[in-house]
Amino acid sequence: MKSALITFLGTGIGNRTGESKDKYMVTRYKMPDGTVFDATPFIGLALNSYVKPDDIHILGTVNSMWPTLVEYLQDENPSFEIDEALHENIYDTYGDPSFGNYLDETGEYLSRLLKQKGQVKLHLHGYLDDQNKMLLFLNELTNIFKQYDTIYLDITHGFRHIPVITMTALSYITALQPNLNIAGIWYASFESKKSTTNTNEPARVIDLLPAWDMIEWFHAARDFVRFGNAADLVPIIKPINNELSNVIKGIYDTLNLTFIEGLGDRMRRLDRSLNTTEVKEDARLKPLIPFIDDIRKYINTQSEEWENQIRISIWYYEHKMFQQALTSLTEGIKTMTMTQSGFDWKNREDRTGFSKDYFTPKKQRELLDRDLFKIFKTSQKLRNDVNHAGMVLKNASSMTKSSLDAIHRLFANLKKWIENNQN
Repeated sequence: MKSALITFLGTGIGNRTGESKDKYMVTRYKMPDGTVFDATPFIGLALNSYVKPDDIHILGTVNSMWPTLVEYLQDENPSFEIDEALHENIYDTYGDPSFGNYLDETGEYLSRLLKQKGQVKLHLHGYLDDQNKMLLFLNELTNIFKQYDTIYLDITHGFRHIPVITMTALSYITALQPNLNIAGIWYASFESKKSTTNTNEPARVIDLLPAWDMIEWFHAARDFVRFGNAADLVPIIKPINNELSNVIKGIYDTLNLTFIEGLGDRMRRLDRSLNTTEVKEDARLKPLIPFIDDIRKYINTQSEEWENQIRISIWYYEHKMFQQALTSLTEGIKTMTMTQSGFDWKNREDRTGFSKDYFTPKKQRELLDRDLFKIFKTSQKLRNDVNHAGMVLKNASSMTKSSLDAIHRLFANLKKWIENNQN
């Protein structure tokens, strides 16, 4: 497991008098777990000692205080042999794009000063004031993060808009690297000190992982609301209410398999779970409850099974699960006719025999009204096309749009039929 700390370096001019260290005020810092660091002007260096990552990546502009950082570490290591030539080059090119020529060399120098077990890598970014620069920054972060399993992030320094862009970029990157572990996000709140001149008074380091958890909720909620995918929602609900997590998993596992029968009991358990205090009062779950509860519009525990099968096909359709939608609709209409004709719709042999010997096209016209007959025949054909992966179509690739258009028309007609036949 390879890890890295990402930290930012703000602007400030360095010089050889030692005053440059004060461009960031020297203070102690207190971590959320109570650990207090020795006084330092660079919270990133303190965090590096705290989490002991393999590598540290320092991001800044050409005007960031690179000379100050180098000078500080040299002063902290008086026995270290100073590289005078590199020192001169850093000072001579500081503030100019040509400083980029010395990034690797400076990073290796800092690595030796810090006795880093891995590497110190320096990265220059521009002023992120337009989309192109933000996308270049995203690309830089992507190239960094893809090297690691675990990331620690310090967003204390740098321009104030950079943390916003960084967190947004991180949200995108982790969607592409789902196994990337964001193990720490911190902001050192120097301004929280009662006295900014009191070096011994520690500044608080704020744990921002709860904010990162909200980004994970965003991804999970989006997948759930738009596509009916509860896979990421189930594990993050579990610590809040284990019963609700299990019920949602059961409902959506059942729906994914199109096993509609038996949802009634799960819906009753869902009612109980949604009515618990911890669910109703949790700020993350409260706005989601209407969407979780939305499934009840399609499953009525007092309705006939075929009604639920037909209604749930609309839920599948609205969440773009077209194959399940067609299966549920076709089988729901079969269940309706079996029930009305006195067959045991749960009996596999009866169901097979009904479809083969009894539910002939002529019988379909007798048992179904004209509109529902058209809906059934269209659903049956589309289901056959989809279930055979387009293999029954001569030009499947060119038929995709027309098939989707047919599915959209089918479910528009189904909604009209339901509206016209409500009791």
